[in-house]
Amino acid sequence: MKGKILAILFFLIILAGCSTTGNTNLPLLENIDMTGDIWKLSIPGKNDIHIRFFDDGYLFTISKYEGLDIGQNWKLDGYHLVIKDFDNSVFFDGKFQNEDTIKGSGKYGTLTKATDEKIIQKYTGTEYDFSPMPVLPKSEVKIKLADMSEIWIKNPNSIPVAAAVVAGDKAYYFMVNSNFSEGRGFPDGNYEIFFVYGNDPESLYKGDPVKLKSQKVEITMKLVSDGNYGIKKVN
Repeated sequence: MKGKILAILFFLIILAGCSTTGNTNLPLLENIDMTGDIWKLSIPGKNDIHIRFFDDGYLFTISKYEGLDIGQNWKLDGYHLVIKDFDNSVFFDGKFQNEDTIKGSGKYGTLTKATDEKIIQKYTGTEYDFSPMPVLPKSEVKIKLADMSEIWIKNPNSIPVAAAVVAGDKAYYFMVNSNFSEGRGFPDGNYEIFFVYGNDPESLYKGDPVKLKSQKVEITMKLVSDGNYGIKKVN
Protein backbone atom coordinates (compact mmCIF):
# COMPACT_ATOMS: atom_id res chain seq x y z
CA MET A 1 0.00 0.00 0.00
CA LYS A 2 2.80 2.37 0.89
CA GLY A 3 4.45 1.63 -2.47
CA LYS A 4 1.23 2.46 -4.31
CA ILE A 5 0.90 5.80 -2.47
CA LEU A 6 4.48 6.73 -3.35
CA ALA A 7 3.89 5.76 -6.96
CA ILE A 8 0.73 7.89 -7.14
CA LEU A 9 2.51 10.86 -5.55
CA PHE A 10 5.42 10.49 -7.96
CA PHE A 11 3.00 10.36 -10.93
CA LEU A 12 1.21 13.51 -9.72
CA ILE A 13 4.50 15.35 -9.34
CA ILE A 14 5.43 14.47 -12.94
CA LEU A 15 2.04 15.71 -14.16
CA ALA A 16 2.42 18.96 -12.22
CA GLY A 17 5.84 19.50 -13.73
CA CYS A 18 4.59 18.80 -17.25
CA SER A 19 1.68 21.19 -16.94
CA THR A 20 3.98 24.21 -16.94
CA THR A 21 6.49 23.23 -19.58
CA GLY A 22 4.25 24.24 -22.49
CA ASN A 23 4.62 27.94 -21.65
CA THR A 24 8.29 28.09 -20.70
CA ASN A 25 9.16 29.95 -23.93
CA LEU A 26 6.43 32.55 -23.52
CA PRO A 27 7.08 35.91 -21.86
CA LEU A 28 5.18 36.96 -18.76
CA LEU A 29 1.79 38.43 -19.69
CA GLU A 30 2.69 41.86 -18.38
CA ASN A 31 5.74 41.91 -20.66
CA ILE A 32 3.80 41.40 -23.92
CA ASP A 33 3.63 44.78 -25.61
CA MET A 34 3.08 44.92 -29.37
CA THR A 35 2.59 48.67 -29.59
CA GLY A 36 5.01 50.46 -31.87
CA ASP A 37 6.46 47.23 -33.25
CA ILE A 38 6.28 46.02 -36.86
CA TRP A 39 5.00 42.48 -37.43
CA LYS A 40 4.85 40.47 -40.66
CA LEU A 41 1.71 38.51 -41.54
CA SER A 42 2.35 35.52 -43.78
CA ILE A 43 -0.62 33.70 -45.34
CA PRO A 44 0.03 30.84 -47.80
CA GLY A 45 -0.76 31.88 -51.37
CA LYS A 46 -0.85 35.61 -50.58
CA ASN A 47 1.70 38.42 -50.46
CA ASP A 48 3.10 39.15 -47.00
CA ILE A 49 1.93 42.32 -45.33
CA HIS A 50 3.43 44.21 -42.39
CA ILE A 51 1.44 45.61 -39.48
CA ARG A 52 2.21 48.28 -36.92
CA PHE A 53 0.13 48.27 -33.72
CA PHE A 54 -0.83 51.25 -31.55
CA ASP A 55 -2.15 51.22 -27.99
CA ASP A 56 -5.56 52.73 -28.79
CA GLY A 57 -6.56 49.72 -30.90
CA TYR A 58 -5.44 51.42 -34.11
CA LEU A 59 -3.07 49.78 -36.56
CA PHE A 60 -1.92 50.23 -40.11
CA THR A 61 -0.97 47.58 -42.63
CA ILE A 62 1.86 47.93 -45.13
CA SER A 63 1.30 46.10 -48.41
CA LYS A 64 3.92 44.85 -50.87
CA TYR A 65 3.81 48.18 -52.66
CA GLU A 66 3.78 50.15 -49.38
CA GLY A 67 0.11 51.01 -49.57
CA LEU A 68 -1.07 51.87 -46.07
CA ASP A 69 -4.54 50.88 -44.86
CA ILE A 70 -5.77 51.89 -41.42
CA GLY A 71 -7.65 49.55 -39.09
CA GLN A 72 -8.86 50.07 -35.54
CA ASN A 73 -9.95 46.89 -33.85
CA TRP A 74 -7.28 44.66 -32.34
CA LYS A 75 -7.22 43.13 -28.90
CA LEU A 76 -4.63 41.09 -27.03
CA ASP A 77 -6.17 38.91 -24.32
CA GLY A 78 -3.44 37.02 -22.55
CA TYR A 79 -1.60 35.14 -25.33
CA HIS A 80 -4.58 35.44 -27.71
CA LEU A 81 -4.59 38.14 -30.44
CA VAL A 82 -7.67 39.00 -32.51
CA ILE A 83 -7.75 41.62 -35.28
CA LYS A 84 -11.14 42.60 -36.70
CA ASP A 85 -12.07 44.70 -39.70
CA PHE A 86 -14.51 47.61 -39.52
CA ASP A 87 -17.42 45.34 -40.43
CA ASN A 88 -16.45 43.22 -37.38
CA SER A 89 -15.21 40.34 -39.55
CA VAL A 90 -12.08 38.62 -38.23
CA PHE A 91 -8.88 39.54 -40.07
CA PHE A 92 -6.55 37.50 -37.83
CA ASP A 93 -7.00 35.15 -34.88
CA GLY A 94 -4.03 33.47 -33.24
CA LYS A 95 -1.98 32.73 -30.13
CA PHE A 96 1.60 33.41 -29.13
CA GLN A 97 3.97 30.49 -29.67
CA ASN A 98 6.91 32.49 -28.37
CA GLU A 99 7.65 36.20 -27.99
CA ASP A 100 8.34 36.57 -31.74
CA THR A 101 5.64 34.33 -33.26
CA ILE A 102 1.84 34.31 -33.20
CA LYS A 103 0.34 31.34 -35.02
CA GLY A 104 -3.07 31.94 -36.53
CA SER A 105 -5.79 29.33 -36.44
CA GLY A 106 -6.98 27.87 -39.73
CA LYS A 107 -6.71 30.30 -42.66
CA TYR A 108 -5.16 33.21 -40.75
CA GLY A 109 -1.48 32.51 -41.34
CA THR A 110 1.32 33.46 -38.95
CA LEU A 111 2.49 36.75 -37.46
CA THR A 112 6.21 37.12 -36.79
CA LYS A 113 8.36 40.03 -35.66
CA ALA A 114 9.51 41.89 -38.77
CA THR A 115 13.12 41.49 -39.88
CA ASP A 116 13.07 43.78 -42.95
CA GLU A 117 15.30 46.64 -41.78
CA LYS A 118 14.01 49.02 -44.46
CA ILE A 119 10.41 48.55 -43.29
CA ILE A 120 11.36 48.69 -39.60
CA GLN A 121 13.43 51.87 -39.88
CA LYS A 122 10.90 53.67 -42.03
CA TYR A 123 7.67 52.84 -40.19
CA THR A 124 8.99 53.08 -36.65
CA GLY A 125 10.34 56.56 -37.38
CA THR A 126 9.00 59.49 -35.38
CA GLU A 127 6.83 60.69 -38.28
CA TYR A 128 4.67 57.56 -37.86
CA ASP A 129 4.32 57.85 -34.08
CA PHE A 130 0.81 59.25 -34.30
CA SER A 131 -2.66 57.74 -34.25
CA PRO A 132 -5.22 59.62 -36.38
CA MET A 133 -8.19 57.61 -35.15
CA PRO A 134 -9.09 59.74 -32.10
CA VAL A 135 -9.97 62.68 -34.36
CA LEU A 136 -11.08 61.05 -37.64
CA PRO A 137 -14.84 60.43 -38.05
CA LYS A 138 -15.75 57.03 -36.64
CA SER A 139 -17.54 54.33 -38.60
CA GLU A 140 -18.05 50.62 -37.98
CA VAL A 141 -19.07 50.02 -41.61
CA LYS A 142 -16.32 49.88 -44.22
CA ILE A 143 -16.87 51.16 -47.74
CA LYS A 144 -16.48 48.30 -50.20
CA LEU A 145 -13.95 49.30 -52.81
CA ALA A 146 -14.95 49.16 -56.47
CA ASP A 147 -13.55 49.98 -59.92
CA MET A 148 -16.19 52.56 -60.86
CA SER A 149 -14.21 55.66 -59.86
CA GLU A 150 -10.97 56.53 -58.07
CA ILE A 151 -9.79 58.94 -55.40
CA TRP A 152 -6.06 59.63 -55.35
CA ILE A 153 -4.24 61.73 -52.77
CA LYS A 154 -0.84 63.16 -53.64
CA ASN A 155 1.26 64.09 -50.64
CA PRO A 156 4.35 66.16 -51.53
CA ASN A 157 5.02 66.94 -47.86
CA SER A 158 7.71 65.49 -45.60
CA ILE A 159 5.16 63.97 -43.19
CA PRO A 160 2.48 61.30 -43.76
CA VAL A 161 -1.20 62.20 -44.00
CA ALA A 162 -4.10 60.01 -42.84
CA ALA A 163 -7.36 60.17 -44.81
CA ALA A 164 -10.94 59.09 -44.16
CA VAL A 165 -13.26 58.83 -47.17
CA VAL A 166 -16.81 59.00 -45.80
CA ALA A 167 -20.18 58.25 -47.39
CA GLY A 168 -23.07 58.46 -44.90
CA ASP A 169 -22.42 55.91 -42.14
CA LYS A 170 -19.62 54.20 -44.08
CA ALA A 171 -15.93 55.05 -44.29
CA TYR A 172 -12.60 53.89 -45.65
CA TYR A 173 -9.36 54.83 -43.91
CA PHE A 174 -5.86 54.90 -45.37
CA MET A 175 -2.58 56.72 -44.95
CA VAL A 176 -0.44 58.47 -47.58
CA ASN A 177 3.33 58.30 -47.17
CA SER A 178 5.39 61.47 -47.39
CA ASN A 179 6.29 62.34 -51.01
CA PHE A 180 3.93 59.63 -52.22
CA SER A 181 0.57 59.20 -53.95
CA GLU A 182 -2.07 56.77 -52.69
CA GLY A 183 -5.38 55.90 -54.34
CA ARG A 184 -8.37 53.59 -54.03
CA GLY A 185 -11.28 52.65 -56.28
CA PHE A 186 -14.72 53.64 -54.96
CA PRO A 187 -18.32 53.19 -56.09
CA ASP A 188 -19.87 56.21 -57.78
CA GLY A 189 -21.53 58.58 -55.32
CA ASN A 190 -21.01 61.52 -52.97
CA TYR A 191 -18.11 61.56 -50.51
CA GLU A 192 -16.60 63.70 -47.78
CA ILE A 193 -12.86 63.46 -47.17
CA PHE A 194 -11.14 64.17 -43.85
CA PHE A 195 -7.42 64.47 -43.17
CA VAL A 196 -5.00 64.30 -40.24
CA TYR A 197 -1.41 65.48 -40.72
CA GLY A 198 1.38 63.55 -39.03
CA ASN A 199 2.86 66.69 -37.48
CA ASP A 200 -0.52 67.86 -36.12
CA PRO A 201 -2.34 64.67 -35.00
CA GLU A 202 -4.89 66.42 -32.79
CA SER A 203 -6.33 68.55 -35.61
CA LEU A 204 -8.93 67.43 -38.13
CA TYR A 205 -9.13 68.88 -41.62
CA LYS A 206 -12.00 68.53 -44.09
CA GLY A 207 -11.83 68.83 -47.86
CA ASP A 208 -14.49 69.93 -50.31
CA PRO A 209 -17.17 67.27 -51.02
CA VAL A 210 -16.43 64.98 -53.96
CA LYS A 211 -19.01 63.57 -56.37
CA LEU A 212 -17.82 60.55 -58.31
CA LYS A 213 -19.29 59.35 -61.59
CA SER A 214 -16.95 57.08 -63.54
CA GLN A 215 -14.01 59.39 -62.98
CA LYS A 216 -10.65 59.78 -61.28
CA VAL A 217 -10.19 62.54 -58.71
CA GLU A 218 -6.69 63.54 -57.61
CA ILE A 219 -6.16 65.75 -54.56
CA THR A 220 -2.74 67.33 -53.97
CA MET A 221 -2.01 68.19 -50.34
CA LYS A 222 -0.22 71.44 -51.09
CA LEU A 223 -1.04 75.05 -50.25
CA VAL A 224 -1.44 77.07 -53.44
CA SER A 225 -3.22 80.37 -54.13
CA ASP A 226 -5.09 79.21 -57.24
CA GLY A 227 -6.05 75.67 -56.22
CA ASN A 228 -9.43 74.21 -57.12
CA TYR A 229 -9.87 72.06 -54.02
CA GLY A 230 -10.30 73.53 -50.56
CA ILE A 231 -9.19 72.00 -47.25
CA LYS A 232 -10.01 73.64 -43.93
CA LYS A 233 -9.49 72.88 -40.26
CA VAL A 234 -12.72 71.80 -38.52
CA ASN A 235 -11.70 71.35 -34.87
